[in-house]
Amino acid sequence: MIYFCNYMSFKKIQIDDAGTGDLLGGAFIGFFVKETNQYIFKEISLSYFQQNNFNIKFIEDLVAELIEKSLKELDFNPDCDRIEICTGNVFKKAIEMMKNNKYHFVCTKIENPLQNLVEQTYLDYLKSIGFNKEISLIAGRDRYFQLFNWVVEDFPNREKFVKTGFPSWNLKWREIAKNKYLRIKRKSKYI
Repeated sequence: MIYFCNYMSFKKIQIDDAGTGDLLGGAFIGFFVKETNQYIFKEISLSYFQQNNFNIKFIEDLVAELIEKSLKELDFNPDCDRIEICTGNVFKKAIEMMKNNKYHFVCTKIENPLQNLVEQTYLDYLKSIGFNKEISLIAGRDRYFQLFNWVVEDFPNREKFVKTGFPSWNLKWREIAKNKYLRIKRKSKYI
């Protein structure tokens, strides 16, 4: 079947992620249709980022699958609609899938409103696991240490929320977190 596209009727769908590189919790892929302000998201469970299950290739495949399903949910028309997708590494397989399907897409830096929407979705998730501090909407070094210090405060009960599959956790940060927690516990005994 051949589709004729009216330049006025095509949609522009943006795709971005949040939480994929953060220390805690799962991650989210957000979708935003610019013409209608429709926002949906899909969650990638924390379990995929933990030591026994962690496989970056599997996560990339899962992201590509989530994108395909979400595009259908958004009534994506591959002949007319356009996609703007974040340049993040987690989208590697999704980009291959879009190339293979000859979708009209561009890899770009995603800005607001989608960037804030998907980041807020991730921050709401953090609140749901007990993180109740002010935190930056912007991922990066400052946010990493806000999350890290939260884990340190109750290390035995909060390590379960850490993305333990990332090598740096077991090679460096786990030991630092545990030692800081023990120092805090020792100090609190003497106060």
